[in-house]
Amino acid sequence: MAEQLKTSQKVVKLHIYQYRLSGTDNTTSNLKDIFNIETITNNIIKYYVHFSLLLVFDRIDGDFLFGRFLKLRKDTPSILNRLSGSERNIELSIEEDIEEISHFICNVNDNIIIAEYNFQAIRHFSAPLKYYLDKIFDANDNLILPVEDKDTSTKFKKTPKGIKSFRIRVAQYKIKELEQSLKLSPLSTLLDLSKNNNTMYDIKVIKSRKKDEFLDRHEVLKTVENLNGDGGIYTLEAETTDCVYDLINNNLIRYHITLDDGGRRINSEEFYEKVKELYLKYIRDIKESLRPI
Repeated sequence: MAEQLKTSQKVVKLHIYQYRLSGTDNTTSNLKDIFNIETITNNIIKYYVHFSLLLVFDRIDGDFLFGRFLKLRKDTPSILNRLSGSERNIELSIEEDIEEISHFICNVNDNIIIAEYNFQAIRHFSAPLKYYLDKIFDANDNLILPVEDKDTSTKFKKTPKGIKSFRIRVAQYKIKELEQSLKLSPLSTLLDLSKNNNTMYDIKVIKSRKKDEFLDRHEVLKTVENLNGDGGIYTLEAETTDCVYDLINNNLIRYHITLDDGGRRINSEEFYEKVKELYLKYIRDIKESLRPI
């Protein structure tokens, strides 16, 4: 993580998808009527042996729908008594499941979804959400496609400020050349750590903990210009307030937001509002990367 966060905060990774619905109208009112909390009995779809899927829209905000994609599990964790050392299983009734939640927002006018990456729940929406919608609407041509940025390098160069970290991963045989080109004299002292030329050195420069201080934009851009395209450089990444850029493969790795840390759960309303704000900030860039579907 590029910045030392307060213990009460967490970074939430986000992925962007474009979609096309088949078998129903793509309107906020229609989708909210179908996927509301009162109709969940009809909307639970078995996905794997141990879990099912459920889509719930919590509310409408103009062209936006704010919702949750749930992974419902029957395999429950165990409970440990810290005093006696005894262990017991959590017992569920036949109507109950353990829920793991991935939050998202959906814009029906732009046909775009921005979704939380949740390791415990739904990590990537493309396959499970398509499967789910095909089953719900008895169709096979619903589409959920990841949006791939087409011109990350250009967008990064236009970043006005807010570069939080810069990372280089470089092969050992490239170290001495970097020492000269970047004037990083301490690098040669690392060569004695390994005699193998294919050893990798992962170097990360992180901004100070002060809220309004960032890395020098001009120097970061100059370094990227000097290094990009060279053999032996395997990673060039830069993180800003909202994004992580892969500057070798010209790819936007992800967007992210910072939320109050609620442990395994996040505050739904805080997520919805912050992701909507990010959506409105970057919608022009996102639309440039959409493909016909």
